[in-house]
Amino acid sequence: MGRPKTEKPNCTDSSCSNKAVARGLCSKHYQRHRKSEAFEAAQPESLEQRFWKCVDTSGGRETCWPWIGSVHPSGYGTFFVNGGRPRLQKAHRFAYQLTNGTIPAGLEIDHTCHTKECPTPGYGDPHRKCCNPAHLEAVSRTANIRRSQAPEKTIEYYARYREEVTHCPKGHPFSGNTQWRRNKEGYLTRRCAECNRISTREWKKRRAQARRV
Repeated sequence: MGRPKTEKPNCTDSSCSNKAVARGLCSKHYQRHRKSEAFEAAQPESLEQRFWKCVDTSGGRETCWPWIGSVHPSGYGTFFVNGGRPRLQKAHRFAYQLTNGTIPAGLEIDHTCHTKECPTPGYGDPHRKCCNPAHLEAVSRTANIRRSQAPEKTIEYYARYREEVTHCPKGHPFSGNTQWRRNKEGYLTRRCAECNRISTREWKKRRAQARRV
């Protein structure tokens, strides 16, 4: 089923009973209005105006300014920038760039409004929607991780995990058998070299069999 049809209002010209199509006027009266001296063309919104329309600043300068636009599953607001690189940018990063300029190379934007009292750290953190420039700070990745209240993101957790987990899920020891790779988010991940070799051999075998067919 499609959307239910809504009844269009009539033309605001008292002598007309046609349906309005633009600025409360029907097509005939709107074209007349366009040719008159009183007509003012609608100015397109700037990128900055379009961005701040999606930010709730009603709480004042000291409070968080939540993003009310589209939100990524990770909890961060997303903002489409036509011609930008990337086009879909995180709202808090864009807010920082509007007020402070380009983000320095090698630094990330951290929310200073995040506190230990936050009931849902990590992906459920409501502060991830905050776009108040006063709550945003450019820091290194190490500092950003250390400030995080999510236990799965602390430096100590990673160090303890690597010490306790000595074998891969298939039983191969990590000692002298480790490959480090950087994922899409930039984090280094540990992989079992033996599992990788087995997977490569099986793939080559399947490819050879497919060629014989």
